[in-house]
Amino acid sequence: MTSIEVKLTFEKGLIKTPTIYELTQKYDLISNIIKANVEENMGWVILELVGPSETIDQGLSWVADQGIIIEVVEVV
Repeated sequence: MTSIEVKLTFEKGLIKTPTIYELTQKYDLISNIIKANVEENMGWVILELVGPSETIDQGLSWVADQGIIIEVVEVV
């Protein structure tokens, strides 16, 4: 199992979509919100993901396809 922290940045049109829920359901990952800030025009979340590294990579690729900006914070 791998643990990774990523910062996800959401533009205005993506703030209300249940992306984190869909990510964990589609890819069977464990998530933990470390820190978040959501405003009217944008939002960001520092998210810990736990699961097989290949599955995390696939999930993050799907997140990027949704138009969300991903920055790796830490890999454990």
